[in-house]
Amino acid sequence: MSLSCEKATVLIEKQTITRLSLGERIKLRMHLNKCQDCKNFKIDSEKMDQMIKHQTPSTAQKLELSAKIKQQIIDNSKGE
Repeated sequence: MSLSCEKATVLIEKQTITRLSLGERIKLRMHLNKCQDCKNFKIDSEKMDQMIKHQTPSTAQKLELSAKIKQQIIDNSKGE
């Protein structure tokens, strides 16, 4: 029931666009407790999200994930 780093990073990104299920949150939390690399990835990802939100509307709009990419992240994480 261990989560791979690849799946953990997908969940880290997924949680920026939608709420994770209880099972996903538990698995991710357990993984982050033992994996410093993924913990660092999560911190960096959150920093990038904040930087994007503080850009001018036109720049932020260019940097936001398209709806198609967001849906792909959600669909890919459903298989985990």
